[in-house]
Amino acid sequence: MSGLVFLIGSPRSGTTLLGEQILMKHPGVKYIGEINHIWKYSNVYRRDEELGTAQLNRFNRKKIRAYFDSLLRENPGKLIVEKTPTNCLRIPFINALFPDAHYIFIYRNGYDTAMSLYREWSNTGKDAIDSAELRKSSLAKRLAVTVKQQLSLNKRIYDLIDLYESPYYFYRMFLFLMRNVFPSKTPLWGPRIPELSKIAKTNQLTDTCAIQWQYCMEKVLADEALIPEGHKITVRYENIIRNPEKEVGKIMAFLGEEKNADLKKMTASIVNRGPSVPARDKFSSSAQQLIDRTNAKMGYRSR
Repeated sequence: MSGLVFLIGSPRSGTTLLGEQILMKHPGVKYIGEINHIWKYSNVYRRDEELGTAQLNRFNRKKIRAYFDSLLRENPGKLIVEKTPTNCLRIPFINALFPDAHYIFIYRNGYDTAMSLYREWSNTGKDAIDSAELRKSSLAKRLAVTVKQQLSLNKRIYDLIDLYESPYYFYRMFLFLMRNVFPSKTPLWGPRIPELSKIAKTNQLTDTCAIQWQYCMEKVLADEALIPEGHKITVRYENIIRNPEKEVGKIMAFLGEEKNADLKKMTASIVNRGPSVPARDKFSSSAQQLIDRTNAKMGYRSR
């Protein structure tokens, strides 16, 4: 198989693990991670990051298709595997652009995912731009890393629409700069679901993360029905951790690349730390109900 494969899951559900630590090790895969600015082209000033067919226009159709067409030309015979976690809010948008694409959906227990989101929101997670690990560095280094990761305008401004939307990226950079200078400030993190700012102001942080996760996964559960059988596979983070070679083997068979897959090499970095400890007591009763309801739809039992 060659063509486009989209890795879809909520943030902190294992998309980076599967994409960067596993799939990109396959010689037939060109992995592309976190191209949110491409997907948001001509829609960057929307209040939320959910995109449907109504947000498609002649400008972003041309821009996004040209981007992926160039990747396919530059990597003949390879699978282009793309992972942007916010795309869990954009399945109809992507499907309208690329109706022949294939999808890997990844699920993870809502309690574990929401707690991982909490660590990123509260800048204690190791992957946060202003993580606890990075905060041990000098202020100058933290600011330099923030500017480099948040701005990168040399890779983003190609036309007048890019230029028009560039203030958004300056503003985003400013928020993270302030977060590095004033640790008590917590800007919104992750996919901007509708009313996220209001949700964050009226809920404790763990509940905000639960609501954010639940909204993302309810969108996935509803919209993945748009993708025809044979063009999608669903995997669980927990199964990948417990039995990585078996689960990755299933994925490579789905992609038609099982013969060329060195499963032992691809999964060598996976560490099974055993079952996680339930974190129900970190959430309010209403948030627990949200997580339990969506978990059940995904096939997880209440813990």
